[in-house]
Amino acid sequence: MIEERQFKSAVEKSRSFREAARYLNISYNTFKKYAILYEVWISGGKNPGGKGIPKMHKGQKRELKDILTGQYNGKRLNPTRLKRWLINEMIFAEECSICGYKNKRITDGTTALMIAYNDGDRTNYNKENLSLICYNCTYETCGNLMGRTKEYIYDVHTNEIIDELKFK
Repeated sequence: MIEERQFKSAVEKSRSFREAARYLNISYNTFKKYAILYEVWISGGKNPGGKGIPKMHKGQKRELKDILTGQYNGKRLNPTRLKRWLINEMIFAEECSICGYKNKRITDGTTALMIAYNDGDRTNYNKENLSLICYNCTYETCGNLMGRTKEYIYDVHTNEIIDELKFK
């Protein structure tokens, strides 16, 4: 149980109720119960927008240049986010690197592309290993990615079979 003077002191020192809850090392819902109990609660809170308060961030921020030079060797990145990041930073044009397809969808205004890993390693994010290809070229070079089995992996540039795989 938190004492009333300790609770009110935390509220006075902090810039918002959420910051006071972090200071007291309790959840916001628990803080709200104490605030109502000690008659400190204000509807909407103290500084409801949280202006001037640094937000808590989980993990560390990755830089795209670190990812593309091979310095990032962590878990697999989300390919959709990586694709958007590469297009937004203008690393790759928003078109298929094999056939040049660049028609945009009406629904979201993006081109239907997938990231292709030229060496087949989905954790290798070197710029030379990545390319954007359309779904048709993906099917022709890599096989049916949506189905149960993928029979062959082709080299994207030479269309030669690299490996024969069976996924179940």
